[in-house]
Amino acid sequence: MRATYDTMDKKQQGSKVDFIIGSVIPDRVNVVERQKVADILNTIAFGNARMHRNWIPDILMRVLQTPADSRLVAIPGTVCGLLYKMSSPQFQPIHVKPLEFCAIGSGLGITVEIKRSADWIFAGQPGNDMMESVALREAVSQFIASNGLETVGGHYPCVKIDQRGVGCLGSVQRLPLYAISLSYDAQTMRWIQENQSTGKKMELQYPWEIDPTTMKDDNRFDDWWDAVEHFNPLRAKKKVSSASI
Repeated sequence: MRATYDTMDKKQQGSKVDFIIGSVIPDRVNVVERQKVADILNTIAFGNARMHRNWIPDILMRVLQTPADSRLVAIPGTVCGLLYKMSSPQFQPIHVKPLEFCAIGSGLGITVEIKRSADWIFAGQPGNDMMESVALREAVSQFIASNGLETVGGHYPCVKIDQRGVGCLGSVQRLPLYAISLSYDAQTMRWIQENQSTGKKMELQYPWEIDPTTMKDDNRFDDWWDAVEHFNPLRAKKKVSSASI
């Protein structure tokens, strides 16, 4: 990667590029910092969490039942997850610890929104992929609306990596005007947005397939925003006003 980037850079074809890589080690368990678990619990206990609740996941309590001087705690029954990012030109792996998060590219600032939803993402019901992905998507949605960034239709692809492999988590949102879905077609290896009320469909392109200099049509899937505006005009207005700043 370094050699290829160096060659392109010498030809003035290189631009900044980042990667986020996720994987698991099935025969090892996750090890977390006890203090990070305590911080999440305090956020919930003092009512500062985005999702208010009257319950605490058992897995958090088991971690906090370990001796107070324990710095690292292994969690039985889990799978060790690895997350790291690499950036040009050196592509040096930067490890992201369990219960931490990162972002790259135009979404770099989204970590602020993810931190606000961290208790929902990290400390929900164990194994509840829906809750975790909804919380992550909501953080992305809030960041997009606040910064006026271009979107891919309001629904965001989400994947989960565990001992079973890579799981592509779709979503369906039903509003009075439309029901909008995002799903992954394993045969074509494409994410597909669909307006289930009208039958309109659109495939998402991969970033390396998009060349703004050669694109003739500006195809958009605004059905989700139209449905949101119909249901909650204030949220849609936030998008418009933030985009004009």
